Amino acid sequence: MTIKVAPDNPRSTHHFSLADRFDNEIGFLVCDSNGNVPKELAFASNAQDRTSFKQTSGNLSLDSFEYPYTPIAQDDWSGGRGSLEFERDTTKYLDGYRVRTSIANKVFLGPQEQFSRGYRELDQSVQGNTDFHILTGQALQAGKRFAASASYTAAKIFLLLRRRGEPNDLTVAIHNDSGGLIGTMIDSVILAQDSLEDILSEWVVLEISAALTGGSYYWLTVSASNKDDNTNHWEVGVKPGEDSTYYSDDDDYDGLADFDLLYRITDKDVAGTTVIPFEYKEQQYCVVSPSSGAPEIWMSGDRGAADANTGQLDKLIDGTKSWKTNQWKGAVVVVVDGMGETEPINYRVIVSNDATRLYVDGDWTITQNTTTEYVIVGADDWRSMGSCGLMKPITDVMITTKGIVYFAMGSGVYVRRLRAFNDSGTWRDFDDAAKCQANDGTNQADFIIEAELQSKIYKILNRDPSMSNDVTYATSDLKDWGVNLDFGSTAKRFGSKYRRATGIIIYQDAVGSEAVWMGKVDKPYIAVQSGDVYPFPFEEMGTVQSRFNFKVSLKRGFYLFFSLGDEGRIQRWNDGKLDDIGPSQGEGLPENRRGPVVDLLGYPGEMLCAVDAGDDGYSSVLEERWHELYRAPKGERIKAIHHQHVPGAMDRLWVWQGNDMIWLPSLPLSNELENSGYRFTHEAALEDSRKHAGLLDTVKLAKYLKLASDRLGDDTWIEVDFRVDDETAWTSIDEQYTRSPIERKLVGSRFGVAGTRLMLRYRLCTKDATLTPILTASILEAVSRIGQKDLYSFSVLVEDDQKDMLGD
Repeated sequence: MTIKVAPDNPRSTHHFSLADRFDNEIGFLVCDSNGNVPKELAFASNAQDRTSFKQTSGNLSLDSFEYPYTPIAQDDWSGGRGSLEFERDTTKYLDGYRVRTSIANKVFLGPQEQFSRGYRELDQSVQGNTDFHILTGQALQAGKRFAASASYTAAKIFLLLRRRGEPNDLTVAIHNDSGGLIGTMIDSVILAQDSLEDILSEWVVLEISAALTGGSYYWLTVSASNKDDNTNHWEVGVKPGEDSTYYSDDDDYDGLADFDLLYRITDKDVAGTTVIPFEYKEQQYCVVSPSSGAPEIWMSGDRGAADANTGQLDKLIDGTKSWKTNQWKGAVVVVVDGMGETEPINYRVIVSNDATRLYVDGDWTITQNTTTEYVIVGADDWRSMGSCGLMKPITDVMITTKGIVYFAMGSGVYVRRLRAFNDSGTWRDFDDAAKCQANDGTNQADFIIEAELQSKIYKILNRDPSMSNDVTYATSDLKDWGVNLDFGSTAKRFGSKYRRATGIIIYQDAVGSEAVWMGKVDKPYIAVQSGDVYPFPFEEMGTVQSRFNFKVSLKRGFYLFFSLGDEGRIQRWNDGKLDDIGPSQGEGLPENRRGPVVDLLGYPGEMLCAVDAGDDGYSSVLEERWHELYRAPKGERIKAIHHQHVPGAMDRLWVWQGNDMIWLPSLPLSNELENSGYRFTHEAALEDSRKHAGLLDTVKLAKYLKLASDRLGDDTWIEVDFRVDDETAWTSIDEQYTRSPIERKLVGSRFGVAGTRLMLRYRLCTKDATLTPILTASILEAVSRIGQKDLYSFSVLVEDDQKDMLGD
């Protein structure tokens, strides 16, 4: 029998029906006390109170609902990641992907990475707004025609990809150009569906070999299978609104698209490189050391000594330069010393430049001359300074208050010292071998540091493996350029010679005086001003020996932070108390994102750490409480991070990953939500903790999910996935959240989902890098048993061979 029940259907078979989630349905006829079925019916409903505070004054909260109504709400995620159970800390969550949660009551997109230039051979189209092109049907192939920037062998292709369902393999290739059309294939690579573990987008790194000639045109193509469809397919990241990419379904690539393919093509990585960033005289540098061969020093932007700009105050002039036209447009020039340094605002934004002149956005108020020293910051170009006489991988860099940079290279290699200075109007930089480079006598060191209050230099030297010497430290007075540091016969042994030193930092001793902390693979040692050395009082640290112990350290406020072990542990020390506070806390990092902490960076009231997840993992940059600020592509190991101040513009957080130098917009003392120049990443995700409404063994039925939000619209939206109980795969809510401030969507089928615990994942998306969706609260409407909101009382007719209202 077909049951039909509808208020506007004159041929309904029953007055009402009940159905279960398996589509079993029973029809009922209402009758009076004598079993008579009336022709017309009217029912009175009796409202059931859902909260005990209905008749009281004051504010209601979601905790006020009476059992069985158990809405589960969260409006603060600032407590950080790593919490498995929601009810244990309602300000935390389980995990995140490039999502900002450190501002209370707000979840929004993390920063968009920006790629710099000059340090390697590459061709790329990466920055800007981001959308995705679906590789199906007549557009299952996308091709980008590009001119090689130089002659090099392309070894790596980076593509922004995401998958939906289970698509077939994807083919990526580089082709020759044939008169503006696609030509013969040079090389290709296959990407399998299981290469992406999730539906979240990520930059995928593919290895290839294609010899490119500078100035010649080539094609980069991405081809999906014609078996893919709207359910199972690949999507490739593109810049919307730029018509420089072609699409096809037959290898012709004759359809001009209204987007530009996002991609990077680079030369081969130099294996085993290490990076030490440093700031010298207000400019950003780094020294890159390959596993073998000479290190190389790089400078971001440029610097120099100016010429007189009498009568031309809208310019900074340097006749020694040969800049490319508009090479520095949009960057910032800062007067750091000499005439003009005392201007109230000692910087200007560069609006254009020619070979020797920088045109600025406002006249200088002080006329410059040859004493004027300047730096150009906020630029994407890096310039090599060469090896500068460096011979082996750099183990430490020290900049003294005398303006000298010392490079330590370990046992068997002399410490190298460099400088840069204004030589009567001519800028001498590190690469000036005659005036700016020298060996520091015969001194050798693995780690070296200035104790500023003592005007002394401390150095540590690990033993030479070919000799039977000890691990030692020694001191020297601070020296001027041209005078070698003099450590004399002060070298002293500390700890076992078999346990190598790992790092050095200035902190305080037990009475608060300046002291030098010297890390080893087992524990730190403290060198006090009297010359004595004391071991760290926690002997149990020796049970976790690691070359990463004290490898990085940071003094912030009254605290000393240092790395411990090779799985993301950070220790905090102050006044005899040692706390384990790193990203290993709680549930820790997943196995494919786990690794040693390789850098620490302090801001006022905040700390960042870099985690190196190795050749097969996802390295990351984390904020304190371990919100993920940035995640590198798989296998692109993060080696260092460093903050650069850019006056009048966006500060930069430099990240060295793989063989690339990228930067993230950084606002350590500001709210990026209110800065129009900030650029957000295109997608982020937040995975909530398991939610069980405080009732671990009770089945909950969740039907609707409400999201409170700001700034949702045509280009910004939120997608939600859910998991029930022990499910490992995510199920997506069919519809996107596109309206602020409140929007409600059905979870699962029309009957909702049931389980003892539920997990939610929010995917925040934008097509416009200047905009971000903001999640302010999540409300999961649930009941802990099936109940009625309204009570209806009536009798129903039950008899053998009962007929329905139509007489059937």
